[in-house]
Amino acid sequence: MGKPLRTSEQQAGGRFLRARYDSAQTTVGNARHWAIADGLSANAAASPEVRRILRNRARDEVANNSYARGIVLILRPTMCLPIAGGNDRTSDIRLSLAH
Repeated sequence: MGKPLRTSEQQAGGRFLRARYDSAQTTVGNARHWAIADGLSANAAASPEVRRILRNRARDEVANNSYARGIVLILRPTMCLPIAGGNDRTSDIRLSLAH
């Protein structure tokens, strides 16, 4: 195993070793892929408008994609949903699964 590197360049056996994280590099090839990455949490990114868009797209996908419809039909009986009351988010889930 050995000792971990303390710097990006460390002398090892008379040679220099340069180490870096490839996934931390932004290159011409991956710049577009990472352009929309932000530091928001899932809760912060899921504003009411974003939830509405995702809900509508999911409904459309289930209506027009037999694979998605099959997945929903298999998973729907296993989901536990509140029966009465609840906040807007649980209402959104209930409405999404009702269609």
